[in-house]
Amino acid sequence: MSMQGKIKLLKLTSKQYPDKKWDTANHFVFHTESREVTKEDRKFAKETNYNYGKQVDLGGYYCELFLSDDRKALYK
Repeated sequence: MSMQGKIKLLKLTSKQYPDKKWDTANHFVFHTESREVTKEDRKFAKETNYNYGKQVDLGGYYCELFLSDDRKALYK
């Protein structure tokens, strides 16, 4: 049996703070995420009873965050 999938690699930088060195990947996310997008995502999850953790277990979605070596960008 062969398993196929797709990998997307995103390199994210902060428009507001392009030269800032971030402490952790979460530090980057919490300071740059859109509050509006986050609210819509939570609303979607609640309305559809979508369980992100279950999707990871099923192999349908997986996301890992890493800071770049210079700690100015996030790889997702």
